[in-house]
Amino acid sequence: MDKPLGFPLMSEVMGSLHDFKKGEGAEIEKVLKKKVPYLSFDFERYAGNKGTMLGSSLLGDDPTVLEHVKQIVNSEDFGDNEESRSLRLLVERLDAIRIHNTLSAEDSILFAKAIHNETDRGATTILDASAIRFTEMPRQLVREALKRAYDKAEGEGDARTKLYDLLITLSNFEELLSDFFIGFFTKNPTAQKRYFYLSWLFWMYLRFQEAKVKNELGNSFYGLLEEMSDFDLITFNYTRFSRCVTNGQATYFHGDSESMIDFRTRRMKGVEHLKDTRELKLHFDQMQPEFGATPSVVLPGLVPPLIMKPLMASEYLDWWYRAAKLIEEAELIVIAGYSFSFPDEHFNDLIRKRASGAKFLVIDPYWDSVCLNLPRVLDETATPESLYESGIECRRMGRILFARADSKDLSSQALSALISLA
Repeated sequence: MDKPLGFPLMSEVMGSLHDFKKGEGAEIEKVLKKKVPYLSFDFERYAGNKGTMLGSSLLGDDPTVLEHVKQIVNSEDFGDNEESRSLRLLVERLDAIRIHNTLSAEDSILFAKAIHNETDRGATTILDASAIRFTEMPRQLVREALKRAYDKAEGEGDARTKLYDLLITLSNFEELLSDFFIGFFTKNPTAQKRYFYLSWLFWMYLRFQEAKVKNELGNSFYGLLEEMSDFDLITFNYTRFSRCVTNGQATYFHGDSESMIDFRTRRMKGVEHLKDTRELKLHFDQMQPEFGATPSVVLPGLVPPLIMKPLMASEYLDWWYRAAKLIEEAELIVIAGYSFSFPDEHFNDLIRKRASGAKFLVIDPYWDSVCLNLPRVLDETATPESLYESGIECRRMGRILFARADSKDLSSQALSALISLA
């Protein structure tokens, strides 16, 4: 929902943060970095290491990663030498593997029947993407190409090649935050420092971007929501825009950009006073974080999408309870931009157990993953039926109506028609 307003997808966040800390966020980032001495992290090293796991990244749960990488390698700026053609071929073959690796709902049912285990229809792929590794030659190709891309970018100041964009794209920011967030509960000071630095950098970036587009909601799905009435909203976005279109009533499942938490006391505070660069610098300058077995730090009020969410503050219990009640009472649940992947199993379980009486309308331009995942969550086995509404390709499966569309391109009339059809 935030993409049309200039916010990156999660597969693009690493590149946006890299640019932000070198550009308009540089002054504040320097103050922040002083608070985490001996910080052993940089974007490029992390992204380069992830680059050698290109197969797992592109065949994973998030289809937007592969789509973004395909755009990069197929652009004219990517080049036409042996290296670029080799990488283009590699991505093309991975795309073909992804297509043939995907199991349809009918495939999954057939497999379950074949092994006499019809209660378990959770298989969505043939191969486990997390276990895929390149053989030596493709691995060396990717490693060397990305290393040269980084060296060139560093040598030319702000110069950025398409290959460098590819390097940054391969890093999933929420996955990275989740890995480091665990450090606060395993008493790992290195992970704690990395999370402190990255979460506040991300929070700063959100605040700067929000200030730029606060008057442009009409050009996004939020503008469409403002035309609708009588709905409740649960959001996974961190921006304040959901609160704007619901008169403050939106339920923020993963936290927001308007709060921070004192990890020592678990008290949550608002950030209304942090309105400009001067106040942000003063805020970070006054911090005295302590890391280790008993960390004493102030963190942004964001919750990485972990399967098991450690409790940072009791307010989150209130938000999750409210979300559960809304799901339980809903007659129709409209899903936009959410794939029901396994890392969000906490929310998936609410849908599985609380939405027994609801119908679903799912709006997604890249619907392959959600067309597999949501039926699995709901244990829906109906045969898919293809249809069209308002020129939009749809697929009905029991009480679920999938619409292959980008939410930002929908008119209020088309959305109303889809809701009526569901």
